[in-house]
Order: sequence, then C-alpha cells, then structure tokens
Amino acid sequence: MSEWLQSGDMVVSSAQSLPIGDAKRHALEIVQPGRTNKDIVHERRVEDRRADIGAVSGSQLRDANWNLITAIFVALDSCAATEVKNQRQTEFLSMLAHELRNPLHSVSMANDLIGNIEGAHQDLPKLRAIIGRQVAHLVRLVDDLLDVSCINTGKIALKRSCIAAQEVIESALEISLPLIRMRQQSLELDFPDRPIYMDGDRIRLVQVFSNLMLNASKYTPECGHLIVRVTPRQREVEFAVIDDGAGVPIDIQPHIFELFVQGPRPQDPAQCGLGIGLSLVRMIVQLHGGTVCVHSSGSGTGSQFLVTIPMAAVPPETG
Repeated sequence: MSEWLQSGDMVVSSAQSLPIGDAKRHALEIVQPGRTNKDIVHERRVEDRRADIGAVSGSQLRDANWNLITAIFVALDSCAATEVKNQRQTEFLSMLAHELRNPLHSVSMANDLIGNIEGAHQDLPKLRAIIGRQVAHLVRLVDDLLDVSCINTGKIALKRSCIAAQEVIESALEISLPLIRMRQQSLELDFPDRPIYMDGDRIRLVQVFSNLMLNASKYTPECGHLIVRVTPRQREVEFAVIDDGAGVPIDIQPHIFELFVQGPRPQDPAQCGLGIGLSLVRMIVQLHGGTVCVHSSGSGTGSQFLVTIPMAAVPPETG
C-alpha cells in the first residue's frame, strides 16, 4: 500500500510506491494536488526521451565540429600546395623568359647582318622582313612572360612621373599602328580638348595601351574599325579601346584577364598569343591604382575595354 502524508497544500508520496523504475534518481516525489501517478510516469518518460535526444544531438554536434575542423585543415593544405605550385610556375616562366632572350637576340643580329651581304638573292629582303616580324613577335611574348613573373614576385617598381594621357596613347600607337595598317583597319582617335595628366609609369602605361590596341586589331577582321577614346572624369582618366571584331563570349568575360585565358583565336595563326597580354594589362593597371574591365554582347559583336587611371594631383608647370 502507498503511504501518504498531508503537509499543508503539498502531498508527499514515497518514491517506492511509483511503478516507474526510477527510485535511484529520486527518493521522494513532490507533486501538486490533483496529479496522479500516471501523470508523473508520463512526465518522467518525456524527460527521459528529451535526455536521449540531447545525448544524440550532442554526439551529432561533436561529429559536425570534427568534420568542420578536418575540412579546414584540408583546405589549408590545399591552399599551401596551390601556393607552392604557383611559385614554381612563376619561377619557371622567369627562367624560360631569360633563356629565350639570348637566342632571340642572336637571331635578330644575324638577320641584320644578312642584309649587308652584297649580291644577295632578290628574295632576301622579303625573307629578312618575315624573320624580323616573327622575331619581334617572339620578343614581345618573352618580355610579357618576364614582366608577369616580375610582377608576381614583387620585383617590379613603377617609375612614376606626371604624364599626359594623349602622349601615352600616341606612344602606344607607334607600336600598334604597323599591324593596324597591315590589316587595313580604320582607327578613330577621340581626345579631350584640354590636356589630361596622370601620375604613372610612362613605359608601363604605354605597354598597357599598346597591348589593348594590338589585341583589338588581332581580333578584328581586315578593314574593320577601331576607336581609342580618352575621357576625363572627376578624379580619374577613362580610356576606351573599342572594336567591331570577334567580341568576347559571355562565359569567358569573368576570366578574360586571368593568365593564359584567351577568347576566340584569330583567323591568322601568326597573331595567336599565349593569353598573357590582358593579364599583364590588369596587373599594371592595378599597380597604378586603376581598374580595367571588358564589355561585349558576345561572339561577333565587338568589344570595349575600359581602363581608368587616377589623375595627377597637380599638372606639371609650363613655361
């Protein structure tokens, strides 16, 4: 029989009288008046079930934490391996560029000496011109490789000065105009009425815009149309190199400035490059604190490359 003791408004029951098999945890059960042993048994079972769920949840949480820690270490190892791979790639490119320079220099010198031969075959000037163009193309590729490796290793320093935007474009035209004329393309120049000045490395900026113009000419058919526009903004100069050529596919545009990425290859295999020029453009522009982007509606719609360079704080003194 159960033993009951009345104490004010509380009823105390011996734990042994409850058929729940839980006397080890509670010796006495304090309940509110009106509650039955059945209610107590139900509540105990609910509490036990919650405790079991809590134990399972705790175990799952520990497993999840361990999996997360493992994934973090795997990601760190992967990043370290990628960094080592990139470093080796940069060192290889630098070594390759240096090794290629010497034979190219020798070929160029030999080509010049051949022109001094008296009584040479009538086709010799034509052959010399072919050799000269191809050597010049190879020299540009090698120089781009070397520049990329120098920038990636932090071994390039800008020689800044206050320079006119129009002067930079005109110097870039001296490099790109022979190809534009050879392909019989028209070129439109759009400059502002007043001089615009930038604080930058003249040689490097000429390299940027000659690369963009050469790229536009290569991917534009013969007799196509090119536009180079310079527009002053509030604190920067905007350069636009526009063509009506092959365009840039939508899926390639987010990656077009990455190393070794190329759009549709030109029809002339001699104009194909290594996918270095645009990557080099972005690197040099970013070193100047500027930006570069591409706009194109897709293949066959032409393209527009926009470069912004900060203006010089104070124009050079004249007089």
